Amino acid sequence: MRQHSNTLASNELYVNLLQSFDIHLRARNRSERTNETYIDSTTQFLEFAINGDLPSKPTQWTRTHVEGFMAFLMEERGLKSSTANNRYRGLQAFFRWLEDEGDIPYSPMGEYTNSKGFKVRRMQPPKIDTTAPEVLKAADLEKLLGTCSKGKTDVDRRDTAIISLFIDTGCRLAELSNLTVDNVDVVNNLVWVVGKGNIPRPLRIGAKCAQDINRYLRVRKQRDWGPETKALWLVKWRPEK
Repeated sequence: MRQHSNTLASNELYVNLLQSFDIHLRARNRSERTNETYIDSTTQFLEFAINGDLPSKPTQWTRTHVEGFMAFLMEERGLKSSTANNRYRGLQAFFRWLEDEGDIPYSPMGEYTNSKGFKVRRMQPPKIDTTAPEVLKAADLEKLLGTCSKGKTDVDRRDTAIISLFIDTGCRLAELSNLTVDNVDVVNNLVWVVGKGNIPRPLRIGAKCAQDINRYLRVRKQRDWGPETKALWLVKWRPEK
């Protein structure tokens, strides 16, 4: 869990809530990336609560406070809609946990009945902009691969294999960087990645990509410390033990 700001560290109640929420997330066996996102979202809300003079107790937080926080993220902090949406999901998990633990009677982000007896609908997440991101053209990808494939070193072969794998599978960066030698089957043109929720799945690769990975694996074995680690991608220097 990241180090708290001075403002948050001085609030014992909030620090204890964060620590307990972090323990809860780790017990759920979620991915480390998901845990970090949820903790960061909660941390930012708690800091907002302190700096914005919100009520100090979780039972006093209302939907208006949560909506004010979301507006602050997008209007004051300038977060992209996708990032704000992630913050919403993390805060939603935090309030759901508080409700399950009995710290609050209901989540201000969920569906509930207010003090006047009216049913309040579930809070909606920020709408994600659907603008398509810029992507490299086929000619640019060929130039990129060509530059790497001209090299003869093991680093050149590694970079060629990485780019080729990205092109063939479109896998996430974390999925690619966490690959081990056991995840690669160049004979059957398969690569096994572990995605969200720690769920493994096979990805089909083409013959050229399998060749690029195999060429890298051959020089990888020649590294004096290559056999000591299962990590697929080796760096130039020997990692510290």
